[in-house]
Amino acid sequence: LLGQVPPVDSVPEEWVRIRYAGITRGVHLAHGELLCVRAHGDGAELLESARIRVRFRPQPAPAELMTSPPASLPQSIPAGRWVRIGVQREGIYRITAEQLRQLGVRIAPEEVPTLKLFGIGGAPLPEERSAQALQLLPKEQPLLVRTNASGELQEILFYGAAPRGFYYRSGQFRHWVNPYTNTTFYVLTWGGAPGLRATPLPPPEGPVTLRPSSHTARVFIEEELYQPFALGSGREWLGPMLDAAIPVVYTMPLTGLERSDSVLYRFVVVNRATSRARFTVWEGNQQLWSGSVSGTAGYTEAVPSGIITVRLPASALPADNRSTLRFTYTPDGYATGFGHVDWVEWHFPRAFTAVGDELEWWTDPSWSGILEIAVTGFSGGPLWGFEVTDPAAPQLLTNLAGAPGSFVVRFVQDSGVPRRFFVSARVLEPAILEPVQSAGLLQAPGAELVVITHPQLLGSAQEYQRYRQGRGISTMVVTTEQIYTEFAAGNPDPTAIRNFLAWALRSWSVPPRWVLLWGDGHYDYKNISTQQPNFVPTYQSARTSESDAFNAIDSYCTDDYYTWVQGDDRLPDIAIGRMPINSDAEGMQMVQKLRLYETASDLGLWRATITLVADDGPTSYGSDGSIHTDQSETLAQRLPEWLWQRKLYLAEYPTENLPGGRRKPEVTRDLVAAVNAGTAILNWIGHGNPRLWAHEQVLERETTIPQFQNLRRLFFLTAATCDFVRYDDPRTPSGAEAMLLSPLGGAIAVFGAARLVYSTPNAQLLYEFYDRLLRRSPQGDYPTLGEVQMLVKQLRTGLNDLKFVLLGDPSLRLLLPTAVVALDSINGRPIGSDSLASMVSALQLVRLSGRILDPSGERLLEDFSGQLLVVLTDAPVQLSIREGSITTYRFTRVGPVLHQGTYAVSNGRWSAAFRMPLDADFSGERGRFYLCAFADDGRSAAGSHPGLSIQGIAPDTTLDTLGPTIRLYLDHPDFRPGDIVRSTPVLFVELEDASGINTAAGVGHRILAWIDEDPKPIDLTPLYQPSLQDPRRGIAMKPLVGLPPGLHRVRVRAWDIYNNFGEAETTFRIAESTVLVDAQVLPNPATEFPLRIRLRSSASAPEPAYLQIADLWGRIVYEQQFQLLPTWQFELAWDGRTAEGAPVAPGMYVYTVRLLSEPSRSVRGTFVIVR
Repeated sequence: LLGQVPPVDSVPEEWVRIRYAGITRGVHLAHGELLCVRAHGDGAELLESARIRVRFRPQPAPAELMTSPPASLPQSIPAGRWVRIGVQREGIYRITAEQLRQLGVRIAPEEVPTLKLFGIGGAPLPEERSAQALQLLPKEQPLLVRTNASGELQEILFYGAAPRGFYYRSGQFRHWVNPYTNTTFYVLTWGGAPGLRATPLPPPEGPVTLRPSSHTARVFIEEELYQPFALGSGREWLGPMLDAAIPVVYTMPLTGLERSDSVLYRFVVVNRATSRARFTVWEGNQQLWSGSVSGTAGYTEAVPSGIITVRLPASALPADNRSTLRFTYTPDGYATGFGHVDWVEWHFPRAFTAVGDELEWWTDPSWSGILEIAVTGFSGGPLWGFEVTDPAAPQLLTNLAGAPGSFVVRFVQDSGVPRRFFVSARVLEPAILEPVQSAGLLQAPGAELVVITHPQLLGSAQEYQRYRQGRGISTMVVTTEQIYTEFAAGNPDPTAIRNFLAWALRSWSVPPRWVLLWGDGHYDYKNISTQQPNFVPTYQSARTSESDAFNAIDSYCTDDYYTWVQGDDRLPDIAIGRMPINSDAEGMQMVQKLRLYETASDLGLWRATITLVADDGPTSYGSDGSIHTDQSETLAQRLPEWLWQRKLYLAEYPTENLPGGRRKPEVTRDLVAAVNAGTAILNWIGHGNPRLWAHEQVLERETTIPQFQNLRRLFFLTAATCDFVRYDDPRTPSGAEAMLLSPLGGAIAVFGAARLVYSTPNAQLLYEFYDRLLRRSPQGDYPTLGEVQMLVKQLRTGLNDLKFVLLGDPSLRLLLPTAVVALDSINGRPIGSDSLASMVSALQLVRLSGRILDPSGERLLEDFSGQLLVVLTDAPVQLSIREGSITTYRFTRVGPVLHQGTYAVSNGRWSAAFRMPLDADFSGERGRFYLCAFADDGRSAAGSHPGLSIQGIAPDTTLDTLGPTIRLYLDHPDFRPGDIVRSTPVLFVELEDASGINTAAGVGHRILAWIDEDPKPIDLTPLYQPSLQDPRRGIAMKPLVGLPPGLHRVRVRAWDIYNNFGEAETTFRIAESTVLVDAQVLPNPATEFPLRIRLRSSASAPEPAYLQIADLWGRIVYEQQFQLLPTWQFELAWDGRTAEGAPVAPGMYVYTVRLLSEPSRSVRGTFVIVR
């Protein structure tokens, strides 16, 4: 979405503004703004210079914003075994000693006084930080405990709250529904200090001022059936659907209705049609209300009516006091569509008479003084009454009734402060009663990195913990259940996660720096529309008013909420990230991916490369002009000079008009090639959705991402686009998740938006992000990804910014060079001492020398030995591309590569020598040196320096007449001409020449490939990468997309710096569908385990397959289903044991591998086990 530039008259008049932002990790922040232009009269003033003085006035901050001292541990919450209790309706509940014994819990007589019950009262935890500062932990609730004569436990009674009800606020009674659970949970503990017991409140003394005989009863229906958003978002759900043919009917018995008064109806209906629609509501045969509701438009996906309030005389209802509401829907004109009933409330007069042996009521806000209420109609037996205005702190009442079957309560009420009561003769059984184990989170010493996961993902989380601790970061793994138990009394409330982190930051001796949410999450907290587990829940926004439209721009999902733990602000206090895995296997794969990235990634210029991809102007509704290209160019200008910039701008590529719309397939091909060649960072600016980039679909989740096969060159993705990172849809993964979780490569982390966002603030956020991402500390360290996000979001706290999330490890640092490569001399002339140092001739021998310095650029690193990659480019290329009659795209591209070579570094010093190619820009404009070094111990360094000015051709050059040697293969070095390859194979071109490969891309001297008889060549020049061992050798890789099945021929031509060429060709075959080419067992005979089953196939995407191992008599000893990945070689490991774990006997065995989609496609072989 495109943002709007504010008009001049909306610009503030002050030159300087300072506003308090909040507190983060104990530090108070203020934002200062200096305007460059301000409103003045009918125009504006431009600031030329300014001198600003900031004065600090000592002033105590509010207590809740001060740095909190370590919290003292509540002595009433003991660690150990607990019992989790779940109730689904309001009532008095009983737990017997026998029920506890069936759970394996025995309470000794001396422990009975220590029994305690903790809860939160059915409602969601408060989100305000001021409330959180007062109450991070569940409240202890009073119990009724009964024992026998010897002190042994008999039963426990307590009041249980429902997960829905009514509240009173701002002069109104409104209903509420817990958005997270349909069950209210409590935890029962024992041990330590004595527990809280229910003791009756004594009645007030003095004369009774009011004895009301009736009250307003309130009931409601709110069904949660449908999401108001097509892709799902937020906490609200809509009720049943209605259209022109199908009404919605609700029947509600208004038991005890006093027919002399009236019934108040309150309801909300919602229109989902693009046109206006009329809703009509009937009570029986009487029309109660009829009204028109606007249609949807733009990003508004559902329009509510607002709260409709109607009164009807109670006498108008049938004699059985049954209300029957019928809702009908009529779209305007010939339009079609549908609507929903959101909710309905009935407020009606009722006598104080028990219904089903219980009664709950709110007092009238107008009542005041000493009140006495008598409730009758109970069947007899014991009665329990509680004041439950705060359902988390029920107060036992004294029954003043003298007769059985009634309950009389006397209390004091202030005007405008209604109170709620519950009286019952019924005793209920909990719906859930189960033992749980406390994790002792309150007593934990803490850790730098906290991993929050689901019990089902605990294995991989603990493996990640071992890996991180092995790299020197103290790490603690906590499950969501443990957090819910100790911080929400077992209720699955996301705010419990925030409160846990607040406790950790306040109380732990080692406060957390990072938190990693290890597991996927989604918006469907109650599994209304999906059974997909909500492993680590998301925070979803809520509407502020019932009249607010369901607008996709206003709704958001964020993980930032969990880090807002100090102060009433939106400043993060902890760096956070999420690993959106859905199984332990995916988690283990991500641990391996992290390990591979940090310890076994390839060396090369890719570690200092950023690939900038930008959208063009045309859209489905018109044109955005050059805004996306301009934003990418602005970002490019802010990047450090040592960072190699590869640009893929859609405006530069030809358009193909296909039946499905505009397409630019060459962008996709170049994007895949760039990723597989290697890029440390990939940035996209433009339009997008969860599965696509751009209207031209230059990246598609299902087809493009599987082509990213860069496991040893993983990239970090930043995406300034709409909801490509919508990770909370339980129905389908987003493109960002597919990139991150890809077993073939893809991304190591992703930063982008989970919802619709605006273009201008996206770009502003991106600029801030990169300014911090690429800023080294004096020690040479880059900030971790989580720290970068935290720093940026301490500056930017708008709604647009909240939608950006980090998928990946927040403690990860990118593999960017940390030290500095300095260029000291060219051809013996010191840099800077002589302008002639940069002037050379084509074919001249150029000699360079330089050093490796510490991050400050001051000290020589004498212990740095390894290799240096030198890249020399020609003068930058200025491009201007016209599109239609309005849009012009202007951008700068790095000049052609004149030389790429690797050289030795010894004790921090290096030298290089190479000849300038003939294909060079003789304009005298200078290009640039890009220098990247890698030490034997894993350290890296980078630098950049203005390049050379080419002046003519050297006269005394010994000519070379032999062209480059070329070797071609597809997918793997073991390829042989005519082999079957994948449907999207990768072409590898290995080049070698004694003088050097020409990569200057002069006219007619590019590295080109031709497929079959197609006269249009594929340019491989930008993809060439020199060998790190020999500057005369290198390789280019290119995916071949869209080739039909059958036999194909590829021919490649390349040139050396003297413009001699060499050619080579080979043939390959693409199968009609996936073919299992061959398989083998290694070692064979198998003398050690695990053995490897190595497969070759033509799979171009993951495909389910099946392995079976049998003995010579046909008895199956092992079988396994697996995903066959689209790699040249795929390996399975087998430990030589049966499914039951028993080792198989020595002998000969037969293995069979087949595709599940077509079992007839299989390979078979034999192997021998020797023990």
